[in-house]
Amino acid sequence: MKVGLSGSEARYQDQVNIARTESQLESPRRARTHPDVCAVMVTYNPEPSFEQNVRALLPQVGKLIIVDNLSTSAAHPLIAKTASACDVEVIWNKQNLGVGAGLNTGIERALSSGQYSWIATFDQDSLVPPDYVAAILEAYAACPFQDKVAMIGANYKLAMREQANAPISVFREVKTLMTSGSFLKTFVFGVCGQFDESLFMDYVDHEFCLRLRLHGFKVVQASQAVLAHRLGSPTSHRFLWKRFMVTNYSPSRRYSNARNRLIVYRRYLSSDPLWVLHDIFKWFRQTTKLVLVEQNRIEKLGSLARGCWDGMREPLAAQPAPTVALRDGAAGERREQGPEVDG
Repeated sequence: MKVGLSGSEARYQDQVNIARTESQLESPRRARTHPDVCAVMVTYNPEPSFEQNVRALLPQVGKLIIVDNLSTSAAHPLIAKTASACDVEVIWNKQNLGVGAGLNTGIERALSSGQYSWIATFDQDSLVPPDYVAAILEAYAACPFQDKVAMIGANYKLAMREQANAPISVFREVKTLMTSGSFLKTFVFGVCGQFDESLFMDYVDHEFCLRLRLHGFKVVQASQAVLAHRLGSPTSHRFLWKRFMVTNYSPSRRYSNARNRLIVYRRYLSSDPLWVLHDIFKWFRQTTKLVLVEQNRIEKLGSLARGCWDGMREPLAAQPAPTVALRDGAAGERREQGPEVDG
C-alpha cells in the first residue's frame, strides 16, 4: 500500500529544504572557494531547481563546466540562462551521449587547462550545502593513506537519517561510490582511463570505482559531506510491518540497469567477488520490491530479463591499459609520465 511522505523519504525532503535554505541565506557556514577543484555537471532536461543547484556549487569550486546531452528545446533556455547568469561554461552535445561520455567531455576540457588537482562530478539534481567541498577535502586531509586515494565522495546515507545518527569518523573506505558529488584526482585518468561510455548511464560509477581499485587505488567516503540526491521518482510503501522506498524506474531503465550489471559482474567477478555477490543480493531485494508495489510489473520484468540476456551476450571490452606511473617522493603522489599534474 502506498503511503504519504514519511520516514526516510520525509527526512530526505527535510535535508533538501535545509540545504536550499543554507544556500540562500548568509550563515557561519558560508561557502569557501577551492580554486584547485573543477566541477563537471552533465545535464539532460533539468528541472527548475537546477539553477539553485548550480548557484550552491559554484562558489565552492574554481570552475564549473556544464555538459548538456541534447536537452529538449523547452529545457535549453533554463540551462543557457543559468550559465549566462553564473558565468559558467557550457558544452552543447549534438546528441545524447550518455552520462559516461558527457562526463568524459567535461573532464577532457578540465584536464586541458592543466591547473586543477581535483575534478568533481555532479548530477543536475544534486544539491550541496555551503561546506560540502570543504568537508570532502578535510576528510581527505585526515586520511593517512592519501597517496593511495583516487576518489572521495559523499555520504548519501546520512541525508536519509536523523542527525543524531551522524557518524563519528571523518572518513571510511568503501568499494564504490556514485559519481554525483565525487572528487577524483586528475592524474588517475591517465593511469586508469576515463568513464566507460558503452554503459551509457547505469553502473558507470561502479565500474569506474572497481577499475580504480583493480589498479591499487582506494575509494573513500567523506562521512560529513552530505549530499541531497534523488534516485528515480521515489515513493514510500508499507508491506506487512515493513516500510520501504522504491525508485519507480521505467522499463527502459530497468533494461539498461540489468544489462550493465551483468557486464560489470562479468568483468570484476574474479577481482572482487564479494562486491559482486553483495550487489546481486541488493538487486534481488530491489526486484522483490518492484514485484510487490510498482506499476507495470510485467513490462518492467520483461525489460529486466532482456537486459540480463544482452548483458550475458555482450562481448567484454579489454581493460584499459594503465600508463607507467611515477611516484613523487616529496609529495607521495603517483603521477603519469609526461607533463607533471598535481594530484
